[in-house]
Amino acid sequence: MDTKHLLSLPVSLQNKIWLPIETEISINEALSIIQEGTLETEVADIRRFLINGDMESFSMYKRSLPAVTFCGCFDHQRKTETLKNYNYVLVLDIDKLDVDMLDTTAAILQEDPYVFSYWRSPSGKGFKGLVALEYSFLVKKNTIAATHKKAFQKIAQYFYDQYALELDESGCDITRLCFLSSDPDLVIKQKISPFVIAAMDLSVQSNIASRPAARNHGPHESFGQEMREDKRLLQFKNQPEEKRELEAVIDYLRKNKGSITATYEQWYRVAYALAEAFTYKIGLDYYLALCAMDGSHYDEQASRAMFYYCYKNGDGRIKLNSLLYYAIKQGFVPQGRSKDAQRSQPTAKKSNDELS
Repeated sequence: MDTKHLLSLPVSLQNKIWLPIETEISINEALSIIQEGTLETEVADIRRFLINGDMESFSMYKRSLPAVTFCGCFDHQRKTETLKNYNYVLVLDIDKLDVDMLDTTAAILQEDPYVFSYWRSPSGKGFKGLVALEYSFLVKKNTIAATHKKAFQKIAQYFYDQYALELDESGCDITRLCFLSSDPDLVIKQKISPFVIAAMDLSVQSNIASRPAARNHGPHESFGQEMREDKRLLQFKNQPEEKRELEAVIDYLRKNKGSITATYEQWYRVAYALAEAFTYKIGLDYYLALCAMDGSHYDEQASRAMFYYCYKNGDGRIKLNSLLYYAIKQGFVPQGRSKDAQRSQPTAKKSNDELS
């Protein structure tokens, strides 16, 4: 099978995962971005964070990379029902490899007859790859997602049986985003064999122990809709003293023309802090008020999407103290604390908690 046709297939591109789909590019264009080093600086930073053990920065900066849907094209949102074109392509994700296994896995992917392209992942600790699928039966549109999942299970079983390699199960999802990377040694093969899926494969159960599939949906899915609150957590939110403290921060920053969302790290950490302390509507209003102080750099749609994402994915590790830390650096004095006492406080240490 010649890979020229595969390389010409369109994919959806999101420059930021919390924003809606912006455009379409070909698989070849996506692979060229990786091979030509367009994201070399960003990927180098991400790998350095990982080496230094700064998992929070690693995870969040990785999520700032552009990403594509190699499995197909979607209309505005990455949902099964908005799939426009199915590419009959499956994404391989093999990660958390040691140095020896990196070389071994590269050799396996090079020789495997079904893999038509592969490259080093953003972490540098694994590989992404693409496999062309061929179904021996007609796949109806309303069964594409389920059929693709079964195809993944068969390929995962093949890689496990043949090479003792485990694939990340996120590859079973047709809506899955794949973050673009940087790898000058990316490989594109000219001739490959499609991986054939027969009708009987749909009823065969994989022998690999099942694991929960990774969720990789950005906040663009429904950030304009009303957020459903967890009633069990409401008692801990919207505390009067925290509202007073935050309103004092906003007043101070407005009067002094300051900002605590100017950098990317501040932008997302402030969102997480507010998502932890307040219910969705109240937290969003506070967040937009703070982001608006960035002046010409303020993007309301992106800020709304970021807050939705953080509210939906927050795990309670970033507290309101993180926001106050940024405000204090701008000269703000928290309630009940004098400037002299503030100057005597040790410098706050940034958390290295992993962003899930």
